[in-house]
Amino acid sequence: MTLKDLIIEYRNDHGLSQRQFATACGLSNGYISMLEKEMNPNTKLPVTPTLPKLKQLASGMGMSLTDLLVKVDDMPVELILDDADSKKLVPEIEDELDAEIMKIISGLTPEKKQQALSYIQYLAQS
Repeated sequence: MTLKDLIIEYRNDHGLSQRQFATACGLSNGYISMLEKEMNPNTKLPVTPTLPKLKQLASGMGMSLTDLLVKVDDMPVELILDDADSKKLVPEIEDELDAEIMKIISGLTPEKKQQALSYIQYLAQS
């Protein structure tokens, strides 16, 4: 079962709209929509949930993170921890566009990161 299937099945079994389910999980309706579509509509790239987001989903469904991971077939997960130290290193990114930019930049070589930084600084100043 995919995460998409699990969410849709849970919502249908419990008669919940995306908005109601999102509220129960403490997540945005847009994020739940992206998980169900398995794609960010702005970038057309797959959505890769973080462990804290998966924990929120599991909690909203009344199960543990372990139970959720057992139910869902192999899926990519962003390994961002949810403790004080990781928040100092990786700030909470609420905006999906910002998150997508961070994801792309993190996959670049050091040289390309420097080029990206220079270009972003140029954009910010203009």
